Amino acid sequence: AQPAPPIACEPPKMRKSTCRMLAINTDAPLLLDKPVDYGVDAVCDACQACVRRCPPGAITNQRKMHRGVLKAKINSARCFPVVAQTDGCAVCMKVCPAQRYGLGPVIEEFQRSGEILGRDTDELEGYDWPLDGKHYGPGEKPRITTELMSPPGWCYDPDRRLPLVGAPGPRQPSSQTETEDLFF
Repeated sequence: AQPAPPIACEPPKMRKSTCRMLAINTDAPLLLDKPVDYGVDAVCDACQACVRRCPPGAITNQRKMHRGVLKAKINSARCFPVVAQTDGCAVCMKVCPAQRYGLGPVIEEFQRSGEILGRDTDELEGYDWPLDGKHYGPGEKPRITTELMSPPGWCYDPDRRLPLVGAPGPRQPSSQTETEDLFF
């Protein structure tokens, strides 16, 4: 049998995160230790590409305690309407040098030169915006309108704790393939 020919395809214009969340249960004996500073916070503080490039300005540059974790919390009321209308947006992940080049090389370059790998370059910070089809380079962002932030029928309430009255339940996948796409 002959091997299948390689499939030619273009790289995606908007890189998606390679991070996946999961939980692991174990009964292995684990030692309680302390957090280790690998230098990520210093790189993020110096970089701020996600903060500068986020089209709706949903990412703060200040870390605050949230549920016991010191973090730069994303303003979901600014983020979600854009994500919902731009096929996932992901500009924050696309312009992150750790996502693009890997955390190791980014930290090494920062420790060596004090510079952020790829900062202010179109290779890292440029993106095509799906709503207008334009390319936005470093220092440029698309115009975010009131209509984009609050489209007709939009009912997002970040403080809501109960389902909306009369809201439809979660959509069920129509096939096994769609189920795999949703969960894997």
